[in-house]
Amino acid sequence: MFAHTTIVFTRSIMLSVTSRDARDPRTSGGLFFDCCNELDDLRFIDALRLLLELLRTALDRIITQDHDVIEQIVQQFIEHLPITIKAKLAA
Repeated sequence: MFAHTTIVFTRSIMLSVTSRDARDPRTSGGLFFDCCNELDDLRFIDALRLLLELLRTALDRIITQDHDVIEQIVQQFIEHLPITIKAKLAA
């Protein structure tokens, strides 16, 4: 009788896990969270690149004569960013 009860409970647990995995993709472990974290990083880097382009555009309107000064300002800004962000911008 003990073996029969164990088999029934084991089968019930397996069916419960399968049902939960089918209803909610977040239960598939760390893969879901790794994917979401990577997407957040991409969005952040895209936003930072957009901000740098907007900075270049705004500086171009103010300093219309010398484009080298604009590039120097942007490069100085990038140099003062944390190493992890600079590495992602370079990629």
